[in-house]
Amino acid sequence: MNVDPTELAALERYQAELEVQNHELREVNAELQQANLALRAARDRYQALHDLAPVPLVTIDATGVLRDVNRAACELLRAPREHLIERRLLVFVPEARRPALNELISSLFASPAAQACETELEFDEGVPAVEILLDGAAIEDEGRAVAVLALVDVTTKKVNERRSHEALRLESLGTLAGGIAHTFNNLLTVVLGGTDHVLDELGRSSKLAEPLLDVHRAARQAGELAHQMLAYSGHGSEPAHNLQLARMIENLEPMLRTSAPGVPLELHLDSSVPPILADELQLRQVVINLVVNAAEAMRDRAGSISITVREIELTPTDLERTPELRELVTRRNVVLEVRDEGTGMTAATAARAFDPYFSTRRLGRGLGLSVVRGIVRGHRGVVAIETQLDHGTTFRIYLPAALPAEIAPAPSLPPSVKPLLVGRVLVVDDDPQVVRIVERVIRRLGLTVVSARGGAEAIELVQREGSALDLVLMDLSMPEVSGLAAGTAIRALYPALPIVLITGFGEIPPEAGSVFTSMLAKPFDATALGAAVRRFLQKA
Repeated sequence: MNVDPTELAALERYQAELEVQNHELREVNAELQQANLALRAARDRYQALHDLAPVPLVTIDATGVLRDVNRAACELLRAPREHLIERRLLVFVPEARRPALNELISSLFASPAAQACETELEFDEGVPAVEILLDGAAIEDEGRAVAVLALVDVTTKKVNERRSHEALRLESLGTLAGGIAHTFNNLLTVVLGGTDHVLDELGRSSKLAEPLLDVHRAARQAGELAHQMLAYSGHGSEPAHNLQLARMIENLEPMLRTSAPGVPLELHLDSSVPPILADELQLRQVVINLVVNAAEAMRDRAGSISITVREIELTPTDLERTPELRELVTRRNVVLEVRDEGTGMTAATAARAFDPYFSTRRLGRGLGLSVVRGIVRGHRGVVAIETQLDHGTTFRIYLPAALPAEIAPAPSLPPSVKPLLVGRVLVVDDDPQVVRIVERVIRRLGLTVVSARGGAEAIELVQREGSALDLVLMDLSMPEVSGLAAGTAIRALYPALPIVLITGFGEIPPEAGSVFTSMLAKPFDATALGAAVRRFLQKA
């Protein structure tokens, strides 16, 4: 058969083109196979990363139905994967917070932008709820629109925020209470000193003496309230000394049993615990207050109150439950525990337990547990509550053990100071009314008095005529130059000169023990002031 050469050439060209196209198709097919393998590997990696991610991840459709969950989400939602798929995310959210979640889901599928909201997951009775941050975005998966959500557990963060807010609130209240008490004590010192002066002038037999004595008693009671306010603010009124806590409670036992009539009292006191640096009178007040509260909670209920003193080694669980304890981890610590089997408290009540004037008692009044917290804070300690409604309450007070260098000796008269027949006294206070009252009392004792209205003026006066002075009465809290700074400067000039600290604020720095010879707390009357002065300046 004859073949047209032209047709043959065309056929050969066509066959060559087919071979080229087949080669190209084979190459494209190989590339597609490689791409498919890479895509499958990427999807497997994504699935592995999704499943192993520490953050709970869920995939939902536009109706809020769960289409996929990772392992962390199964743990958070407390159910296996097969029990979660096809369930709605809403079933885990409290009724009151579902509208916000529905709004989030609608927003996710209406906009490509990421969306977030906070909500709460609730479970069966007895399982605590979890506060979470929902953060996610809508994507397309195999042709359908879905949203991937991260469920971030923010429970601990929220608790810490609330604790921080509570601490700041209480610190603000404490600062306010301390400032008011300081000013109040100055005013009461003037009232007490003035009534004493008038009573001395009139004589106790005067018909005007009785109302003045009523004023004096009322001022004394107001002074007690001011000291409670100082305790709440965390400022002590006496220097702390070495104290064996177990021995103190052992000596206090008869009073504690009287404070809890009809309720068995169990003492578990480890006498080998290290000493603490404390004001014994204030800690007595703490223990009695807690026992009285426990007895009130035990009214008409069986059970006992137990008091435990032991040394404690703080654990990670303790630090997680009470973050404030982190400041005590570097020291040995003593814990005082008062446990009752009474009515217990709800979480809401426990959150307000340390508020001033808050009480669940029918006749509750006073600063109450706020004073306990203030005293403990003033001792560099921490107080924590563990309570459950109808299952009793435990108060734990953590106190740092005293270091040898911190144990302050009782203030004593410098050995070089001898009783004098006459005396010259320097009064230093920034409140002119207090200065006038103190000057009047000292003059009535037959002594000479000079005064300074601040720390800087006091230092200048001592530099000029310090050798003629026999005693200094120094306020602690003064603007510009504090009593501690002025006392330190005077002590450097005249080491043997007695300096008596007079304070209405109560905060006594640790270094004050080496500066001040003694202390007199405001408000004080003429009798207390006279006794403090006579201790150093005795007449023949």
